[in-house]
Amino acid sequence: MGPENTYPKGMSQSTDTALQSLIYDLIERRRGAAVAAITPW
Repeated sequence: MGPENTYPKGMSQSTDTALQSLIYDLIERRRGAAVAAITPW
């Protein structure tokens, strides 16, 4: 399960890495918000 299967072949490696880090950052923020919403304090 690598980025080569997720993104078009024409994309550069730098763009690939930037997209991955951006998506990862969004996922982490959403996870943090969900944990904060569940946590009573």
